[in-house]
Amino acid sequence: MPGVLSAAPAVSQPPANGATPCAFENVPHPRVLVTESRLEFLRNDIKTNSCRRAIYEKDVKANADRWLHRAIVIPAQGGWGHDFCGPDGVLLELPANQEFDPNQPSLSPSTGKRYLSPKILAARRYFEQVWLTFAVRDLALAYAVSGHLEYAKKAAEILVSYADAYPHFVAEKQGFGFQQNSLNEAVSLIPMAQGYDLIYNSGALTDGQKRHLERDFFWPEAQRLSQAGLVGNWGSWHLSAVGVIGYATGHQRFADYGVDSFKWQISTNLGDDGLWPESIQTYHFYPLDGFLSLAEAAGNCGVDLFDWHARHGKGIEAMFEAPLRYMYPTLQLPAINDGWYDAYLPEDQYTVAYRHYHKPEFAWAIQRSEEVGRSGVTGDFYDQRYRLFLFGETLPGHVPAPIFKSTDFPGLGIAIVRQGSDVPVDREMFLTFHYGQFSGHGHYDKMGITLFAEGEPLAPGLGTPGYGSPNIRFFSQVTGHNTIATDEENQPRTTDKDLLAFYDGPQLQLAAAQTTQAPAGTKWIRAVLLAGNYAVIWDCLEGSQEHTYDWFFHAFGNKLDLSGTTAGRPAKTGKRGEFPYRFITGVRAQQLSGDAAEANWLLPDKKGLKIWLMGETNDLLFTARCPTTDGKTIPMIVLRKKSADCQFVSVLGPWEKQAPAMHISADRSDPSRLRITVRQPQRTDVISFAPTDIQFDFDNGGPAEKLLNVPLAAH
Repeated sequence: MPGVLSAAPAVSQPPANGATPCAFENVPHPRVLVTESRLEFLRNDIKTNSCRRAIYEKDVKANADRWLHRAIVIPAQGGWGHDFCGPDGVLLELPANQEFDPNQPSLSPSTGKRYLSPKILAARRYFEQVWLTFAVRDLALAYAVSGHLEYAKKAAEILVSYADAYPHFVAEKQGFGFQQNSLNEAVSLIPMAQGYDLIYNSGALTDGQKRHLERDFFWPEAQRLSQAGLVGNWGSWHLSAVGVIGYATGHQRFADYGVDSFKWQISTNLGDDGLWPESIQTYHFYPLDGFLSLAEAAGNCGVDLFDWHARHGKGIEAMFEAPLRYMYPTLQLPAINDGWYDAYLPEDQYTVAYRHYHKPEFAWAIQRSEEVGRSGVTGDFYDQRYRLFLFGETLPGHVPAPIFKSTDFPGLGIAIVRQGSDVPVDREMFLTFHYGQFSGHGHYDKMGITLFAEGEPLAPGLGTPGYGSPNIRFFSQVTGHNTIATDEENQPRTTDKDLLAFYDGPQLQLAAAQTTQAPAGTKWIRAVLLAGNYAVIWDCLEGSQEHTYDWFFHAFGNKLDLSGTTAGRPAKTGKRGEFPYRFITGVRAQQLSGDAAEANWLLPDKKGLKIWLMGETNDLLFTARCPTTDGKTIPMIVLRKKSADCQFVSVLGPWEKQAPAMHISADRSDPSRLRITVRQPQRTDVISFAPTDIQFDFDNGGPAEKLLNVPLAAH
């Protein structure tokens, strides 16, 4: 097994006479996206395979036909796609025909209004560049499958037009090239190189045009990308584009750079738990998208990256396995850190995974994607369904679901606490608990939780709107998460990830962690528990000075009912008000009238979430509404305590048709241990919390009584 590379690879200027010697120069074109033998299989298969033929006609040929007779005009430099949004951060509508009306502002699906600005115009040009470059691949694929030369000629026309325009983009020095930055440039170059390879022997390009494309466009682009860095997902796309260009143009050094950089980045960037550390719902599958293009090209030229593993088995295979243990039961990916809320397992990528590994869990993921009817990122900028056409295989008739259980992902610092795959999807409860350090694309959500229950995310992470959105700070800061803010300030960028306990048993699933950095000088322990039909969150804060602790909780619902408090009044908001947090509206303040309060979120489909909150008489409780990334708002609560030492306890009871019949009480008579009793018609549980351990007495006094003790000790 190859060892860990000690430093990121470097690449020198290509020699003036080209890119020889090249170990794969005798490998015939096409060899990047697909080989001639695979194409021959596809040509024959679509004659009888109606499913593959439908994908080809709808997703490849339809786009090729869209561009076949269009005049090709290379736009000015593209801007930033995340600026293509309205004032609420919701992406504006993209034209289905991939053609903007220059005289018509873009429509917001949330506000119903139209918007146009210099940033939006630049973002439009970004999409125009993407559509053109992806058209190269689809036109070339349509030629490779049908043999109709007009498709190859159109792909060649677009490629040569870019090669002609490239010096002008570079001379303007307004960003990277035809796109504003190296990331977008790399993403756009891969389908262009794939298309070039597919039409290389078609006769649509002269030898002079090939030299022009390679020496005046592809190689200078690869050279610039090789110097653009290997940090994070940007680096993943940089190295993938350089490598794909190398294999498409027969440039050994660029191909080697891509392969060596891939191995270096997997070894150093990918977590030992198989997850990408920036976020999962977007930034795990985003770099993997680039890796797959590189791995296909390398594999067709004799270099196997699909089965390459760094230490601890890290590699492409692990990047497919880990998300299956991380996702919600509906295949939706919890929106933790930056990324789109509506993100699901990408069917196209798992199609590639099944082709290479033939693991039953990958076949199951494909089948479930088709059942769920959601795949990838909703409204994704890049349509990669061509992979279903190229790499789709006949799946087994019946594939059992993998065995799912609670899982800790220590590299990412997220614990998944769930009841398991033996519970139906619409009945299973599932908590995510983010105890890890702040990382790239991270949010200020230390100890943040999300809750999936009743078949959907009830208390989710909200993800992020377009990065150009004015309200993006709400979604990334502490106020946008189910966690605690201190002294009305944002959380710091914590570096610790101290898991104290992780337990997965038949009656109880539990995770607990501590931090001494949020706030500094205070030890904060948070534990999350699942016990059948309810969940518990316990917070214990011990410090040397008084702080104001605000316990935030958001949940989906169109209405919030509150009991156990005095009548509400409008709260004083703004920088100097009692509630200074921005982007939160309709804030009302009330006080607890006893030692507990209850909040009940109501959803329109007769579902809801009821929360019991332990408190003290006269504790301040705020109700309000916060934004979501679809331009709407949802109800939220904030429980405030002022003390050097304090504890929060909440019991969460999801429900359908009617709220759960629970009676909950707290016993605080022992200063060293807090006891919570949860009484239900079928059983009574007693849970006691201390900084040293958590005890769970299942069905206290009943025939199923079982006392469980979980120590809290740093791992």
